[in-house]
Amino acid sequence: MFLNLILLSTLCFNSFHRRQHGHTLLLHSVASCHDDEMMAAAPSYTTSNGNAIEELQYSPIIASQGNTAKFMLAWPSIATFTLVQGWNHETTQQLKKSVEEVVRRNPILSGRATMTDFFHTKISIVPGDNGENNGDFFHEIKLDEAALSAISNMNLSSMNETDILHFMDDFLAPVVPKTLSTYESIQQKAPLFGVDIIQLPNNYACYVMTLSHCVGDGVTYYNVMDEIHREMNQLNSHKDLVWSHPDIANHEVFPDRFSPRDASISYGFPFFLGLLKNFVNMKKQQKSYIILDKNKVRDKKDDLLALGDEVHLSDNDVITAALCEASSSSDIFAYTMNMRKRHSHFGGNFHHEIPFSRNRATDPRAFRNIVKNGFYFDTNELPICPFVLGKVGRISSIASVQKLIKPAAMDRIVCHAMLSSFCENVPLDTAFIISMNDEAYVILHNFRELDLGYGSISELQCHH
Repeated sequence: MFLNLILLSTLCFNSFHRRQHGHTLLLHSVASCHDDEMMAAAPSYTTSNGNAIEELQYSPIIASQGNTAKFMLAWPSIATFTLVQGWNHETTQQLKKSVEEVVRRNPILSGRATMTDFFHTKISIVPGDNGENNGDFFHEIKLDEAALSAISNMNLSSMNETDILHFMDDFLAPVVPKTLSTYESIQQKAPLFGVDIIQLPNNYACYVMTLSHCVGDGVTYYNVMDEIHREMNQLNSHKDLVWSHPDIANHEVFPDRFSPRDASISYGFPFFLGLLKNFVNMKKQQKSYIILDKNKVRDKKDDLLALGDEVHLSDNDVITAALCEASSSSDIFAYTMNMRKRHSHFGGNFHHEIPFSRNRATDPRAFRNIVKNGFYFDTNELPICPFVLGKVGRISSIASVQKLIKPAAMDRIVCHAMLSSFCENVPLDTAFIISMNDEAYVILHNFRELDLGYGSISELQCHH
């Protein structure tokens, strides 16, 4: 944590370049810039359905040249745990073969990252050749006899959602290698992608997928997971991920309405002062779960739609508004807007973080209007005080992009979640909204001030 704060301080004090059209490149091919020989020498492969893969995918890429990439170095990898029922050794072998095939089609997943320019945060990811680094990205984890014996005596099917999460924190998270930040992955030349499988007694299992944030964001993460799912179930309707494309190269890291002033407030010196103010709190942060009943969320949504003011509301609108209503430690939240409007299968980090006033988003209909407009603060209207005072948070809805691996022979998803014991380097006042199973949402958060007995959040929770 302290190393990452030092890293962030170095990057924050590094002066921001004046933002110009096309200047902040999120994902850009080295070959398209200055490496024609490497591009020409790239191997040619075909997908399982016979489609040719673009040779450009097999050239190195430079990830995140934009200003926000200065903070990517401290970002942890994305990792989720999925506990399933109805899984055996044969299913594990099918998963292994499917992961290998998806990596073969997307060799960037077998690559390693190197820093090519520290002060401009250019990270080159060199894909592995077919077979290179083989075995690094799939592992079967064996539990010791004591853990297996203890789990054998548990009745997982009778546990409620809270008990299941505590079980996963206590028994599963400790046996999985901890995730690394982008900077740590560069220093250790570590894999940027991996799938671990833990076979449990009574035909239960847990698969864990990890993806470095320098390779992609949450949408990329679940697109990769969806590719594994489709390969495992022999579905031919998959779409190859696109890792190099003009739309990606021209993507602006900041929202269109951001001026250089807005960018410097959000990611520059004012934000750094807020980090310093919260440093003590960051070391003491408590990560907790909130379990919401899906039926209660949908009933709330239906009640609001019946008023006739809105033609559309999502579960995410209801949940985000409830969090804004119950949390009082931040004045501004940012939500993550997916920018894949032209192509749903762009790889890389392809999103904006849109800041908005917490007090103005406590009604789901108000938050829906913010999402629909794509902005809340207009150019040069972003207030500086919340950033300086460290009263800025983030709410990210993973549930809206979630796609899981579901083998045909599997009985059910028991729990899909990010685990509190496994998440590190998470900024303060952050919440991740995840679809846990068919019955519940789970919110992993580290809010400093949250009143679960106030407002809508108290009505939506599962009560066991």
